[in-house]
Amino acid sequence: MATARRKKIWYLLDSMPELLKRLNRKLTAAGKPPLSMRRLRQLIGDVTYGQQTANNCCCALCRDLGILSFDVLRLIVKVLTTDKALIKRLFDEIDRTERYMRQERRWHLQEASACGKHCLRCLLSPENDDDFCHQCTHGRDDKANVEPLKPLAESLGRTLKPSDHNGECMVCAEGTGTLKCQCCSNTAHMGCMRQQYHDLGSGQWMCPICSATKVENTHDEQCAACNGIDYLLATLEALVKVSCHEAERDSRLLANVEWAEAMLADAKESLQRYDAHLIQDHAQESFAGWSLDNMPSSGVSTLDDYYAKQGARHFNTGCCEEGKADKSTSILGRCVVYKNPAVATRAQHSNTDWGCYPEPPESGGPVYCREAFRLLSDSSSQNSSDTAQTRLTADDIFFKNRLFLRFQDLQQDGASNFHSTDPIMYNMKNEYVRCVVTTIAGMGKGKVDGDNGGCQPKWERYLNTENDLTCAAEFRTPLDQDRVTGKVNTIIEPGQGGAMTDSEKKKREVIPYAKDMKVR
Repeated sequence: MATARRKKIWYLLDSMPELLKRLNRKLTAAGKPPLSMRRLRQLIGDVTYGQQTANNCCCALCRDLGILSFDVLRLIVKVLTTDKALIKRLFDEIDRTERYMRQERRWHLQEASACGKHCLRCLLSPENDDDFCHQCTHGRDDKANVEPLKPLAESLGRTLKPSDHNGECMVCAEGTGTLKCQCCSNTAHMGCMRQQYHDLGSGQWMCPICSATKVENTHDEQCAACNGIDYLLATLEALVKVSCHEAERDSRLLANVEWAEAMLADAKESLQRYDAHLIQDHAQESFAGWSLDNMPSSGVSTLDDYYAKQGARHFNTGCCEEGKADKSTSILGRCVVYKNPAVATRAQHSNTDWGCYPEPPESGGPVYCREAFRLLSDSSSQNSSDTAQTRLTADDIFFKNRLFLRFQDLQQDGASNFHSTDPIMYNMKNEYVRCVVTTIAGMGKGKVDGDNGGCQPKWERYLNTENDLTCAAEFRTPLDQDRVTGKVNTIIEPGQGGAMTDSEKKKREVIPYAKDMKVR
């Protein structure tokens, strides 16, 4: 029910027993006495704490591909066996693998590595797309020199004949494929490859088998943690096979086994896509680091993204009772990072109040400064026009109050309110924008999502102390109560004079290729 009061403030990624084990390991390492389960429940066992599940995860892809898939694996185990010891062992393995995927997987990723599951150049480089292919130049972990794959014509020592390639598609096994592998006899239909592997280009084609062999030749190192998902799925596939033999003796089990086999295949595909989502999301966030490494001290790296619209909420009162069920507040989150001004820069801008900034780097201060902005609005509909006006106003205020900064490298996701005609006009009109990077929609915005996660508990606590949250001013109040330096909360209402009617929008000439400009 939309008006129900859940009173949840913190969501735990781990179960209580697992969390206790991890906490006690850290306490023991620090030379402190361990906690008991009773004491842990006293600390975090009230109604403000809950377990993160598919119903309260903020990322739809993580929820649909990750959390739900691991729940399916647990259900498969329950359906196929009644052995309590086996169920506990498999549940522990599923919990351990899920925790690794959700928390630790991204920290194993590196720009270049001899481990294929760590190497971003390998993971993000499509073999058959010359525009995006990036060959690995690092060596193997064992320092061995492995002979690279040879073209099929070179291996045969003659000019290729039509009969040198198979007569059946390697995916559907029906008819000769139009794609012919350059290194082996495999062929495939273009449609089958799009459906199965999504790795096509305009140049020569290499089949998935040869592509995997090429990866193995240059990446010989293995990671037990990253391979954990493969071990888990292999264990469950073995459990399905054992259950198939049991179903031969008892036909009543056949339906359960067929269901488990189908669900396991679907979960396996979803978990592969989940891992790809985590890798892509990590890569989408890498622009900020590159930007900071390649900009002068007067530059800013900016990341923009909207929070989910915050609906009006009343303490112990349903919003529908006051006719405000559709009322909501829009919040644009912005994270800016810039180099901590040096002593010489501060001397040139003596009118700036440097008391709210950290010590300069020469005096032991940090290398970078980061600020988080929450731009609240009651009138913004989060469409492209309101978004452009809000960002233009925010930029004007930000740079006029920080004269030592002159331009920004802007990162945004591919949502239409950031990547359409109005936002592109905003970028062209904005004197402070040096370059713009548009990431895949919903990805690369972890810093803003993290700040959003920090705001939610404050709003919950404010609401639980008999206050209402119905407008931008009320949402801003709890954020300002314990605000720290570098967290800025302001209300910006887009000018209604700039709004366009639907008929006016249809008459306006749009910018060509606005939607796919990021790949042109």
